[in-house]
Amino acid sequence: MVFLVGGFFLFYFGYSFLVYWDEGTLVMEAISRSQALRIALERAPLLSVERRELLSSFGYYLAEDIFASFPHPLWDTAAMDGFALRSRDTVSAPVELEVVERIPAGCMPERVIRAGQAAEIMTGAPLPEGADAVVKVEDTSGFGGGRVQVFRCVSVGEAVRRRGENIQADELAVAKGSRLRPEEIAILATLGQTEVWVGSSPRVAILATGDEVVSWDEEPGPGQIRNSNGPMLFALIREQFPCVPDLLGGIGDRESELKDRIARALLGYDLVLLTGGVSAGTKDFVPGVLEELGVELHFRRVHIKPGKPVIFGTWRGEERCVVVFGLPGNPVSSLVAFLTLVRPVMAKMMGASSVEFMTYFVRVGESLSPHSRERYLPLRLRGGEGEWVPTKGSGDLFCLRLMDGFGVVEANKGVEGEVIFLPRR
Repeated sequence: MVFLVGGFFLFYFGYSFLVYWDEGTLVMEAISRSQALRIALERAPLLSVERRELLSSFGYYLAEDIFASFPHPLWDTAAMDGFALRSRDTVSAPVELEVVERIPAGCMPERVIRAGQAAEIMTGAPLPEGADAVVKVEDTSGFGGGRVQVFRCVSVGEAVRRRGENIQADELAVAKGSRLRPEEIAILATLGQTEVWVGSSPRVAILATGDEVVSWDEEPGPGQIRNSNGPMLFALIREQFPCVPDLLGGIGDRESELKDRIARALLGYDLVLLTGGVSAGTKDFVPGVLEELGVELHFRRVHIKPGKPVIFGTWRGEERCVVVFGLPGNPVSSLVAFLTLVRPVMAKMMGASSVEFMTYFVRVGESLSPHSRERYLPLRLRGGEGEWVPTKGSGDLFCLRLMDGFGVVEANKGVEGEVIFLPRR
């Protein structure tokens, strides 16, 4: 739909943002964070899959459904150390039973348990035929003799793990799209999966822009600062994904240099992260350079605080699609944009079935008045409750060391009593 307002053409593209020409400049109005994420997820490509050895698949997303090839446990087994017996023999407890066998874990029983008999059994050992329960050793006279006293009545099935109670043969064990955490690795190892198909991790390039930015190992000159965003993004990606990004250094505020460095990154990477140069300053050349290089920009403003100037675009080469994010230069803004937009897009590219990251409500003592933008405010946890971290704004890098995550306050809403908490990891 096209509107003519005050001499300017306004276009509506279905995502609740406006694009218009103002004195020869293309302007994009801010959209909500949820809209921005939906747009980014729709356009981000799914990467290829690869076969990985189990122990090197940690942190990847599974690219196949894994089904159990056998029931687990494979037998009825003892849930604790004690004596396998017939429960009906303990009805008149205390009773004395003959010990006919000792069954350690890893060994199969050799005797059938008959009336008046029991077998010493260790946790995880298969239950012998004839037994229907296990009494824990603490409720007996103990191990070591040919006879044992049982001090209490035992019920059928007590302290027994039934065959297949954890999972049945041919039941789905780990679903496609699951992130392989230590828990999933343990399940796959139990099922004998030595290799699995997973989504590939993206090749990521990180570039910092701005004449004022020098490398963290250099001495800043007058008016300059060290590059902190690049190392922060590098560490965030290493922490949360099985991926080692390339820090390609800084780029000055010169259009030709920007164009050359970004063009090379587009040819060699799946995801390009730029920091700085995306706002409305006279030397914020990144949006224009991206468009000159053929990057299709899908949004340039997100209605969040901090982090409003965020660019998302895609560049299509030969049989490949590169994702480009332009993040704000202020470190808190850059962190918010990474957690809320870049992180879920990376998960989608690797084949995640869900890109939702954990949030939950925490109580806070200090109320906040409403604001027009969705806010992300540093929050630390103390005794199960949230406490706002004092901050001087989006450039206050040092407040981040005190926080556990962000309190998320919806647009046009305040805080009374509790807030949504987004952990940093």
